[in-house]
Amino acid sequence: MPERFPEMDAAKLRKSGSVLTVGTFDGVHTGHRAILEQVVATAKKEGCPGVIITFDPHPRSVVGKNGPMELLTPIAERIALLKSFGIDEVIVVPFTEAFAALSPEEYIQDFLVKSFAPKAIVTGYDHHFGKGRAGNFDTLARFAPVFNYRLSEIPATTIDAAAVSSTKIRTALREGRVADAARMLGRPYSITGTVVKGKQLGRTIGFPTANLEPVEPAQLIPAEGVYAAIAETESGNRFRAMINIGRRPTVEAAGERTLEAHLLDHFSGNLYDQRLRILCIDRLREEQKFASLDALKAQLAQDREQAKAVLPENL
Repeated sequence: MPERFPEMDAAKLRKSGSVLTVGTFDGVHTGHRAILEQVVATAKKEGCPGVIITFDPHPRSVVGKNGPMELLTPIAERIALLKSFGIDEVIVVPFTEAFAALSPEEYIQDFLVKSFAPKAIVTGYDHHFGKGRAGNFDTLARFAPVFNYRLSEIPATTIDAAAVSSTKIRTALREGRVADAARMLGRPYSITGTVVKGKQLGRTIGFPTANLEPVEPAQLIPAEGVYAAIAETESGNRFRAMINIGRRPTVEAAGERTLEAHLLDHFSGNLYDQRLRILCIDRLREEQKFASLDALKAQLAQDREQAKAVLPENL
């Protein structure tokens, strides 16, 4: 069993029963919608909570062969997005090697049934679980009459019709196609960062920037370049912005990769140590090395006008 399993939530669900589904749901994208809607509808019919079981860290970071997984949604954002669909409870289970080693039978009996007393389980057509991912829909169906839960599977045609996957979204972001990623997500891709002190070079050429340190180090950062974006402060104020992701080759020979936001609308105050949420709207261009600071400044002025043309005036 997970080392930090939320027993209080589990105890409540053992008493009420649940309609549940299990998955990482990274991105909470349009391809997930059919599963979430089915959970909500079935929970209302059964008169019990609709429950999502998700994992942190990402299972592929633990059992995958390619090292840590780049996340689309930090766990706090994932929980909020899942609940926005009407899900009653989101249980975050620590994914460990011990948890991954559970046999499919142990996973069903000791994890799902004993912890959540499911009245119904909803799965996607390709859902696998247990050691070596040996468990599947047929395994769940075999145990359904034993533990008295109903089982429904979202068909492949329904999920495939969305033509969306977390992998496709990651590919789009790595290529800088943030507008394509937004269509698949059903919302702009966002990054939340803490404003930290940088080298303050931007203000010397009339383009002061807020340097951001992402709050989730494992989150995927889009391809290097200049983007039109919306910046949202902790207080909820929103500003048009352009952001630069890259290494500032015009001013540094071998700079570290940074994420900087230049607010296009008037702002007064101090953002240092505050969190800023960036909504990526569209990519304006690749990062370039310019012959001089004057050439960089001239390009940034063009970028600013292009960003204003892309972004709505009323946020």
